[in-house]
Amino acid sequence: MIPYANDFHALFCEAVYCGINTPSVGNVIAIYTYAGKGLFGVSPTIGMNKMEVPVFAPTREFYAPKYEQLKAEDWQKPDLRTLIHWQPTIVTDTLGKASASFYNGDITGNMKIIVEAITANGKIGYKEIFYDVKKKQ
Repeated sequence: MIPYANDFHALFCEAVYCGINTPSVGNVIAIYTYAGKGLFGVSPTIGMNKMEVPVFAPTREFYAPKYEQLKAEDWQKPDLRTLIHWQPTIVTDTLGKASASFYNGDITGNMKIIVEAITANGKIGYKEIFYDVKKKQ
């Protein structure tokens, strides 16, 4: 990271967007390729870390409560998890459709579902879906 980078405004405009509310100061994370290309006007810093970013993260197990056989004491402790469902692998049908189901936690309000996808040939997809959770009467 380059804290309070020189010429931040121009770097921001090249990478994001230049408009009326474009910030004039800020930090920059510069990424250089093996060819040595990076944002214009920025030289690699001496001692810069060289690392690789894995394309895919390994699949991990995500904790999800079992609701099949609830006991009376299970209703006493609220489920206040902010991340209630994680499904790292989902396969679509021939029409490109898929579905998933999950239990909501006990937090009420506006919830957001984020779907990120990548196809076998490298196409990416991203969708945000919002829904309301209300307290049961």
